[in-house]
Amino acid sequence: MKVAANKQLVDANKQLAVAANNQLAEMDSTAVLLQHNGQWDQNKNYINFDVCGIVIRSDCNYNKLIDVICNELNLSTTTHSQLYNEVAKTEEAASNSDDEPVDYSVAEEVADFIDYVELVSNQIIEMIDERHRNNEEEVIDIDDDLVITNNRHQEISLSQIYKDKETLKTVLSHYAINNHFQYCVQKSCKKEYLVACLDKNCKWMLRASRNGNTNQFIIRKFSHIHTCALEIRLKDQRQATSTIIVDMIKHKFTNIKTKYTATDIVRDLKHDHEVQVKYSKAWRSREKAIEKVRGKAAESYAELPSYLYMLHRTNPGSYIELKSDEDGMFLYAFVALNASMKGWPYCIPVVIVDGTFLKSTYGGILLVAAIQDAEGKIFPLAFCVVDSENDDSWEWFFDKFRKAYGVREDMSIVSDRHESIIKATITLYPEVPHGAFTFHLLKNMKSKFKKNSKKFKDTFFAATNAYTVKKFEYKTRELDKIDKRL
Repeated sequence: MKVAANKQLVDANKQLAVAANNQLAEMDSTAVLLQHNGQWDQNKNYINFDVCGIVIRSDCNYNKLIDVICNELNLSTTTHSQLYNEVAKTEEAASNSDDEPVDYSVAEEVADFIDYVELVSNQIIEMIDERHRNNEEEVIDIDDDLVITNNRHQEISLSQIYKDKETLKTVLSHYAINNHFQYCVQKSCKKEYLVACLDKNCKWMLRASRNGNTNQFIIRKFSHIHTCALEIRLKDQRQATSTIIVDMIKHKFTNIKTKYTATDIVRDLKHDHEVQVKYSKAWRSREKAIEKVRGKAAESYAELPSYLYMLHRTNPGSYIELKSDEDGMFLYAFVALNASMKGWPYCIPVVIVDGTFLKSTYGGILLVAAIQDAEGKIFPLAFCVVDSENDDSWEWFFDKFRKAYGVREDMSIVSDRHESIIKATITLYPEVPHGAFTFHLLKNMKSKFKKNSKKFKDTFFAATNAYTVKKFEYKTRELDKIDKRL
């Protein structure tokens, strides 16, 4: 007779057993479904079977389980032994004969039967143990003030209550790092969390379980003394995952100006916790920490229209523009606040424009226009985010700048010698003089005439600071004497 079952039945067994546990609690037994008298198809699925139910006590072992099944199916234990004998004969025939074909059907049937019985018996034992633990561990009504919610909680002790399993896991990881030991997870499910020291001979262990139907986890058993060797505890720290490192360093990135590199992370973990991590893991942890504190760059761009709308609402009179490409993706953004527009008439009419690289995920360029107030202090006028410094981006910037500020008497524009800026100012500010930064000029001259760079610096600045044409021409002749190409 064929006796087997599809492994998919295991889940059904669990559900049936849980439903029947209340009725069978006094009997200390578990109900299980059994499939039999079926056939195996080509895909090794058990089909065309009969189903019956059996009750298994908690003290059931493998042999008792076989007896229960045989009694239910009207089989004798002798029949079961005969099946094993058939397997032995088949194996012996296979070993003694190289030519004659051997029928393995009986052997395969018995092997499948044994595998399934072992699988079901393990599920049953685990289910009964879990039910016993739930019966032993009463549900506790806990004051919210006693529940641990802080991931960086320092100490662990018996009967502590955590808001959920993830909080307990994070606290435990920090605890292992700070106390210089490692642990391994022996069991982790929705209702229980069991860990032990990495050394199997060590007595350190912790078991926590769920508090009834809540998400809270309570430490039910905790042996805090280590009996393992020190070199095992100080081996590579497996609890120092990137997720835990993120939790340790994320406060470093609350200030946008803070520079905290992967090298700094490697150094601090080694110094503060005696944990050695690779640069690659430190770099990944840094990226995750920045994302956790400041959010994802893509999500920030998605919120840009809402941000600009609220910026205009809270600063009425400002000039704000947002431009997207044909696919609706971000392209340019221009902002000139009302406060800057009101201060514009009272500042020195020399507009300084420049661009700088954005060190973000998607890069880009920040274009800025500034001016000096009556006291010579920097006064911001407008800023613009673009993809790169090209003809289109600078022309778009000056177009929006002119709409926001217009033209003033004696106004002039100063920038570096970027060709796109020169083209844009000629197109949109043809009536306004355009000058160049002396700093950029000197930098270009030094790179081109390295041999005489120390000789012409003072003379160059004297020429750029000249207030009369006569003095300027005199200083330029001095430059010619140093190098006519200047």
